[in-house]
Amino acid sequence: MTEPTNTPPLTDEQKAERKAVSKAITEVASHIADDLGETEAQPRATIWRSVKALGSEQAQALLSRAQEIEAAGGMLTADNTHRRTLGGVYFALARQTANGKDRFFIFGPPKSAHATPTGTSQQTVAPPAAPAPPFVWADRLNLFHEIGTDAGEGTTVKVTLIGRPGKPVIGDQFTTISMPSMKTPALPKGLPTPPDAQTQHLVYINAKQWRKVAEAAADPDDALIIEGWAVYDPDLPGLSVFATNTTSKKLQAATREQPEKQYFVVMSSLILLTERVVLVSRKEKAIKPLDTGTCCWHNRCEGSRNRFQII
Repeated sequence: MTEPTNTPPLTDEQKAERKAVSKAITEVASHIADDLGETEAQPRATIWRSVKALGSEQAQALLSRAQEIEAAGGMLTADNTHRRTLGGVYFALARQTANGKDRFFIFGPPKSAHATPTGTSQQTVAPPAAPAPPFVWADRLNLFHEIGTDAGEGTTVKVTLIGRPGKPVIGDQFTTISMPSMKTPALPKGLPTPPDAQTQHLVYINAKQWRKVAEAAADPDDALIIEGWAVYDPDLPGLSVFATNTTSKKLQAATREQPEKQYFVVMSSLILLTERVVLVSRKEKAIKPLDTGTCCWHNRCEGSRNRFQII
């Protein structure tokens, strides 16, 4: 059995490069599809695969050639029964240009590959399907319209902002800060990736919470952590966030490092609880010191300066 090879994770630079290439392919494919008048998802996906396989330059050259053929009278179908659409001309040119591997990637297996010869029971195993193209961000509105009135309901909405605030505007009852986000984070595989764009967040923090994080907000080495409820504000445009909990990375770290105030030590029938000593005997009689000092065993305080009283 062959051991799986460990592929090293991509660096941030490699991820950014792949993202830029994918974005460029999508933009070129969308432009070609629009020029060809193709609006359906399937032909647009085929055009995207043609740009991916042949390259942007060659795909755009095929578009220009298809437009020239169309202007000169067009191209007939293979059986010479009717004239191809402009998109059909492009696909015919792409099929002629691509090699076997690229042709399979763009158009999938030929129809004859699925046919079973007459009079035989031979079954043909279909080759794996070509990978689906990435979701085109402009098509998201189609999904929204498809949902229609069956939109459901979100009963709890919470956003978390982590980062450095801008200039605070401090009022009597609340403080307002701005924390725009500049880039799209790494998203789970399969999700559509929106274009990088600034999203404005105008954050409202009440006076009590702001006093707790005012120093952290002024510390360039610290970062605020804000949880809150958000509502779209078309006048920003962006989100207005109403903080429900506000802290910072350094404040959280300081809280984790604080020693426990209560200590529990069990020794037979002796229990020491917190900074005040309470003794519980086997007879469940509580004994407490009348003054501070070193505790002794049960109610035997020989030689100790502590005095105990049975409760």
